[in-house]
Amino acid sequence: NDYAITKMNFGQNDIAEKLYTEAIDIALSKYGEKNRNTAVFMNNLALNFADSGNPDEAEKYFKKSLSIIIELLGENRPEVGSAYNNLAYLYMNKNELKLAEEYLHKSYELKRTLKGENHSDVGLALNNLGVINIKMKDYVKAEKYLLDALKQYRKSLEPDHPYIALSHYWLGKVYLETERFDKAEDLLRESLKTRTKKLPGGNKDIWRSKTELGICLFKMKKHNEAETLLPSTLEYYKTNFSEDSEQISRLYDYTIKIYSIIGNKQKADEYAAQLESFSR
Repeated sequence: NDYAITKMNFGQNDIAEKLYTEAIDIALSKYGEKNRNTAVFMNNLALNFADSGNPDEAEKYFKKSLSIIIELLGENRPEVGSAYNNLAYLYMNKNELKLAEEYLHKSYELKRTLKGENHSDVGLALNNLGVINIKMKDYVKAEKYLLDALKQYRKSLEPDHPYIALSHYWLGKVYLETERFDKAEDLLRESLKTRTKKLPGGNKDIWRSKTELGICLFKMKKHNEAETLLPSTLEYYKTNFSEDSEQISRLYDYTIKIYSIIGNKQKADEYAAQLESFSR
């Protein structure tokens, strides 16, 4: 199992799958199905399937592992919460957002039971529910969950904790999507300020905050200030997060718009040509 984890971490998923399968077979023959080791190995095999793009097999083994853990240990266990989260993120990646929300809600309820109302992990669970509702474009529910998360964080964390910046970021996204730009700008500035202070310079969350703040400023017609953020953020993404094609395309789009509006046709044409080449 440990060797399989190493192989999975190095992207050798085929080898990891064989090793996990062997570990499960050994555990089944030695301990039987209703054993914690068997459940752990099944969960690890599911993670490997999820990582290698086989969501149906991942779902099958996540559910098998979850069933064994609940039967052995009961429902009120941290391992059950981890399984709920694994299934939620799997369904999110499959774009089965209602199922993802269902398992995130199970995780939230379990964290409340295990850790109490005022624990930061409960705030994180609320934040996750807010994010899934943003993805479903239910901004009313998203705002409620994210405000509740922020309230929880403020009970147990310092004002400049990255979790508070996380809530500021996602609330800023809600207000940006619902055209409450003044609120969005304030929260996205707070998020960027905290992330710049607390996170390493190359952390992607800093650049996510820069992206959303730049777009917010553009929508508020603060084009010159937006121009100080978006082109440099685009260049950083191209160099450091080249796999994030959706975000890079989005940054190209707004960068071209900015240069067109402020009258720099040369730059607008230059970035338009780059986008055409990038999109091929």
